[in-house]
Amino acid sequence: MMFVQHRLKQAVIRALKARNLLVAPERNVLSLGIGWRVVDVMRKVVRLMFLGCLLAFSTNSFALSESEAEDMADLTAVFVFLKNDCGYQNLPNGQIRRALVFFAQQNQWDLSNYDSFNMKALGEDSYRDLSGIAIPTAKKCKALARDSLSLLAYVK
Repeated sequence: MMFVQHRLKQAVIRALKARNLLVAPERNVLSLGIGWRVVDVMRKVVRLMFLGCLLAFSTNSFALSESEAEDMADLTAVFVFLKNDCGYQNLPNGQIRRALVFFAQQNQWDLSNYDSFNMKALGEDSYRDLSGIAIPTAKKCKALARDSLSLLAYVK
């Protein structure tokens, strides 16, 4: 008896599908009178939206790369050089820190792993490289001040 009921049910479903009269999918989905094709399209749209949200959140999670850390160390070395060798001893350290953070934010760098780099060693290497450039100190100071002090003024 169960077999006959099942076969009859399958025959009715096939007949309704053939005439596009079946409004609910065969699967256990409450479709509120929506056709089964529409439900499948809605599922695909929801999946794509979910995937898009995941990708949107993952794009902002890039950590500071080695080259970006070196750029931060180079800029730090420029400010240290200006303070130590060019007569700008009155530059406040807090303002220099704010300028470095502003520089990183403008480049959309994630500083969450900043402490994983040996920034002191990188900064000392950059300072040595900057000091070793064979240009008279006065000319070097003038060029560095012209190109970097505006950043300090901007974050003040």
